[in-house]
Amino acid sequence: KDGTLWLGGSGGLDRFDVKNERFTHHRGREDGLPDPRVQTLLVDRQGTLWIGTWRGLARKAADGPIETLDVGLSDQLVTLLAETLDGRVIVGTAQGQLRALSPDGQALPFSPGARPGATSGVWPVMAMAQPDADELWFGDASGLSRRRATDGTLIERLPASGGGTAPRSDVRALLRGHSGTVWAGSYGGGLMRHVPSLPGLSMVRDTIGPAPAGLDVRSILQLDNGEIW
Repeated sequence: KDGTLWLGGSGGLDRFDVKNERFTHHRGREDGLPDPRVQTLLVDRQGTLWIGTWRGLARKAADGPIETLDVGLSDQLVTLLAETLDGRVIVGTAQGQLRALSPDGQALPFSPGARPGATSGVWPVMAMAQPDADELWFGDASGLSRRRATDGTLIERLPASGGGTAPRSDVRALLRGHSGTVWAGSYGGGLMRHVPSLPGLSMVRDTIGPAPAGLDVRSILQLDNGEIW
């Protein structure tokens, strides 16, 4: 929010001060990171930076140091960081685990997702959107799941069956548009959308421009003017 640019990658976390054109590097435990490999980042409404690594989670308040959080994910690859309408931070992992945290990093009651140590029926959690105050939608390699916003209880799973109103393949990107429409991008399945008055998902189109039908959509963005990119 202050114009600082944060970059995460396999070599750690970098902070770029745009005004002074200067980098600050954070490379591992000595800098507060649980692991030097950074997978995902989130800046919440309060300006706190959340850092998902290959072995757990860290956070940095706007005026504080980086601190590792002990929320039972120290052996997990964090693949998702997202903020709910009420300000909670939702964490998802490659091992299918879920956590809900308060803005100050305290664990809140929420479904843990996949059972610890489970190997079957476990998919990396890749995306989240909140269509309304009552539900959270999650995208993973199995398709789409709808969960109760208050505690994460599973409401419905829409498997990647490729037919009807189900996703065509694993869901890598989710976005709630200004109108309430939920957009879903999938690996090999193109772009889909959910209109609140209709069930399930519908294809937007099989191809975009010259791309083949097996289109990979990994990221979705809505501009202030309503355009979807």
